[in-house]
Amino acid sequence: MSDTPAKDPIALATLVSSRVCHDLISPIGAVGNGLELLQSLIPPSPELALLAESADTASAKLRFFRVAFGAAGEEVLDARGLAQGLSGMYAGGRINVEWEATALRRREARLMFLMVLCAESALPLGGTVHVEVDEGAIRLYAEGRRTRFEPGPWAHLCQGEPFAECSSAQVHFLLLRAFAAEETLTPTLSEGEGGFAIVLSGLM
Repeated sequence: MSDTPAKDPIALATLVSSRVCHDLISPIGAVGNGLELLQSLIPPSPELALLAESADTASAKLRFFRVAFGAAGEEVLDARGLAQGLSGMYAGGRINVEWEATALRRREARLMFLMVLCAESALPLGGTVHVEVDEGAIRLYAEGRRTRFEPGPWAHLCQGEPFAECSSAQVHFLLLRAFAAEETLTPTLSEGEGGFAIVLSGLM
């Protein structure tokens, strides 16, 4: 970005997100380690299993959000960590994400994670999201029993229409549009029977 973070609200927001996620990952990880120790010392119980599962979910979501909403550059993120972030974010939920994991630059991974969040918003009853990243393009294909495209966020994402009434549940649309614009890219949406595709091509 050309402006300093102090002048650019989106850049500032990414730094805040990075800081919050970074500071929370370690203590939540410590909670998970403590629960593992407890499980080795006392008899198993549904309550303890639920606590351990919740700690794992919280840790995975923080790692996902750190990539999706945090500051990004040319740093390369390993395939295993990215795959864990995706699988942990959606483990046991209504969205199934399929992706042949590979190492990506952080800015590429950020775009991909935001595209998955946008696809999730359009699948109110859940579904399957398949992602391909190759040759400077990120392609996402989604299928579900029902799709729903709210006019405001999708018009902003694909046509750049003003979207002043954005809620916290829709912020990924604003960020994906902004970060794609930094790469001089525009997300495209195409709908088909039972599904849709979101494509970003021309990424250098």
